[in-house]
Amino acid sequence: MARITPIDVIQGISGKYGSGSSDYFATNSSSNRIHLAKYKNKPTGEPTQEQKDQMEKFATQARQASAWLRNNRPSEENGEKGTKAYQEAQTLKRQMKFSNVRQVVVKYMDEDGNVTLPATGTTTSGGSGTPVKRTLTLNASPAEGGNVTGAGQYDDGTEASVTAVANSGYTFQEWSDGDTNASRTVTMNADISLTALFKTEGGGGDMPEDE
Repeated sequence: MARITPIDVIQGISGKYGSGSSDYFATNSSSNRIHLAKYKNKPTGEPTQEQKDQMEKFATQARQASAWLRNNRPSEENGEKGTKAYQEAQTLKRQMKFSNVRQVVVKYMDEDGNVTLPATGTTTSGGSGTPVKRTLTLNASPAEGGNVTGAGQYDDGTEASVTAVANSGYTFQEWSDGDTNASRTVTMNADISLTALFKTEGGGGDMPEDE
């Protein structure tokens, strides 16, 4: 007697139900569940430019998601659990009851292929798994009034420590954004430019030029 294997346990099976059918099915790689797709009002003729643009958008999104997964999933380089971002995506997949990590990646991917996961707010760029860099620019006004430290490039979402130290004959007044703490932290969620304002002891300070 022939042995029949249930279709829902055959991994990776997909295709048409028959040569004359317009119904398609595929097995989800994570859940092994069969998903059925049926055409309704199947389009005929050449696609419009809007439809072509939409198809290209989806194709680009698929390539970006695949690149992100290749660079973050478990591997010899990334370890048996994958990168930290991949592990966070796995957690989100379970919380949202998604069937695979790709769905999480696509949900939090922007048009440039940057993936920002809400678990940490960390952004990874272009599917590479590399954090986006933000630039912190610091200035002193007047230039001879003091020194500033902390300028440079930082991973998106991280905190940068900045300090303003007045030279002899000057005192620190405030930063150009109104913060009066000479030493402070700045969250790098964008490129930031700050100017430390100094004033002469017993006198006023120069106002910064518009940036």
